[in-house]
Amino acid sequence: HTQVFSGRGKPLKQLLRFVYGVVNKDEEAHTVTVVTGDTGIGKSALLSKLVHSLQQSAGQTLHVFAHYIGAGPSSDTPTDILYHLACDIIEHFGLEFEAVQDYQKLCTLFPELLKTAAALGRLVIVLDNLDRLGHDDLPVLQVVVPENVRDELKVVVSCTPRAAALT
Repeated sequence: HTQVFSGRGKPLKQLLRFVYGVVNKDEEAHTVTVVTGDTGIGKSALLSKLVHSLQQSAGQTLHVFAHYIGAGPSSDTPTDILYHLACDIIEHFGLEFEAVQDYQKLCTLFPELLKTAAALGRLVIVLDNLDRLGHDDLPVLQVVVPENVRDELKVVVSCTPRAAALT
């Protein structure tokens, strides 16, 4: 289930409501939400503010992991995304997993890693600038959002409207 988020009406508050699972009775709860807007409109700044807000107030029950695609070297392939997220999660929780820079191995490791981490608290994964991925790279989202942890996981992604149509 994916919720598409756009517009400027109190966007941070809307994202916080999504992360904390606050829905109106006529709404369905979703695992993934998409922040969309034209280039330069402030999607990255909004997601950065969201991450900062969550890290300041999350406590021990909510754990936030962000990856800014294309923000630095080795950050814009599916392998880079899974590897960096896996390393962050392993370090954060002190888990006995070993992350490797091999896409196929990461595709096997990542769902198990998330399942183990989700048993320790709710997880939030933020992926900024999905546009940097090619169309053939988008299946990485299926690895980031495995079936086995959907109740304990929220994922926030950003992209332009054109890329949102592909997700």
